[in-house]
Amino acid sequence: MIHDLYQYRKDLNDQGVYLSVTGNFSQILLEGIADVLKQKMSMDNVQRTAMTNVFSVVVEHVQNIFRYSAEVIPGAVVGDQDSEIRIGTLVVGKDDDNYFVLSGNLVYNSEVEALKAKLTPLLNMTKQELKDYYKEQRRKKRDGTIPKGAGLGLIEMARKSSKPLAFSFQKLDEELSFFSINTII
Repeated sequence: MIHDLYQYRKDLNDQGVYLSVTGNFSQILLEGIADVLKQKMSMDNVQRTAMTNVFSVVVEHVQNIFRYSAEVIPGAVVGDQDSEIRIGTLVVGKDDDNYFVLSGNLVYNSEVEALKAKLTPLLNMTKQELKDYYKEQRRKKRDGTIPKGAGLGLIEMARKSSKPLAFSFQKLDEELSFFSINTII
């Protein structure tokens, strides 16, 4: 494995990857990721709007790992508080003129159809339809007419994306699938 590490690094660089993290995700890690991306994008003189959009999408991807990952380390002490640590993968980079944020994590097969039902309608919506749908879902969430996991983060990703979201579910066994989602900004 040690001899393959350089090739792995080279492959990531060739694909425009700024940051690749696989492992335990916590709020502290999210803050570190935000700091690294801010520094890198500032050095690259990225416009503030683009930087804000990338940060927003990164946060939503990490929130999805927190919400949907089937791999959990319960009762971990993070900083000075007890919390769960979720396991997943996050990749951020730039391809030509677009930034991309890609994440993945294990999900229970019992949740796959519900996730597809949240994601599929977003693929064909216009920007205005996404904006209206987001407002409608926020109102329903506030009124208590939809559950907490209403998919607002997924809608926000679709709103920020310059292309339709891309997602996949790779079935691993009878219990688990690997869920991947890509946002182009």
